[in-house]
Amino acid sequence: MKYFILFILFLFPSLSICGQTINKQAEKGKTYVRLVDFTRHHFTKKWKNTANNAVYQRTATANNKYFERLASNPQRKLPLVPRKDLTGDDYLVDSAYYCKTIFSTKKYTLNIYKSGSKYKDKMGDEMFAPVDYLVFVTMDSQQRIVDYLVCYYNVHRLYESAERYFYMNNGHHITLINFYVDEIDTSFKGIQKYLINNQGKFVLLNKTNGHKRVTK
Repeated sequence: MKYFILFILFLFPSLSICGQTINKQAEKGKTYVRLVDFTRHHFTKKWKNTANNAVYQRTATANNKYFERLASNPQRKLPLVPRKDLTGDDYLVDSAYYCKTIFSTKKYTLNIYKSGSKYKDKMGDEMFAPVDYLVFVTMDSQQRIVDYLVCYYNVHRLYESAERYFYMNNGHHITLINFYVDEIDTSFKGIQKYLINNQGKFVLLNKTNGHKRVTK
């Protein structure tokens, strides 16, 4: 019993380190999910789906649970459809709806919006690719959109998927990671790192396509 108590005392502080900003807000909204800090992990270019890539699996599971548990308000629709990251010809992209406020500053408020379920019945249809997504939106004091960033998506094709997951730390840094999954392999497609500046703009700090760094 003594060793079990010591183990619990050791475990809980370590669990509180990662993703504090987003997870504190999730807890308030009864959507508590511990997002995985994948930012220091080196992903190989490709691996077989039969292999056990623990960091990928934990990252995907946590982000997908976060998406599923977010409740949206159907009366508060985002007045634009964020297609700049969702450009496939067969993509079915619904509008997004307000979920909650992540934090506010004197200059802007950061909200998160979730895609609607208009195309849910098209999942499994080989002709279409319905998209689940989350988008961060910054707004000024007049509720005007300053900027937005698609932080999560899952493009549902019949035999494959395109995936994006995110991690956010307390310093307003957001890291996005992209994958492509088919029937045999999972491919690492790159990372983008952003900072939310004082004006509420999402500033791209660096980007890699696979393992190749892209200069701005």
